[in-house]
Amino acid sequence: MAIAVTVKGKHLQVTEGLREHAQNRLQKLETYFQNIREVIVVESVEGTQHRVEVTLQGDGLLLRGDMGRFPRRRRRG
Repeated sequence: MAIAVTVKGKHLQVTEGLREHAQNRLQKLETYFQNIREVIVVESVEGTQHRVEVTLQGDGLLLRGDMGRFPRRRRRG
């Protein structure tokens, strides 16, 4: 059974490449969690901060995770 993966963008246009990458990575979760029905991915950019939030939903299962990334600043001089 394939997992339904929804990829959304907030202040960001989700390209086909981003969507395919997320779907390919998240389909592998079936190996560990057989009862996942849906995965929702929200990718956002606010200023210089990039964030990805993932929500897994299934029979009696709700997992949420997020990760933010700040770009590295260059050292001057």
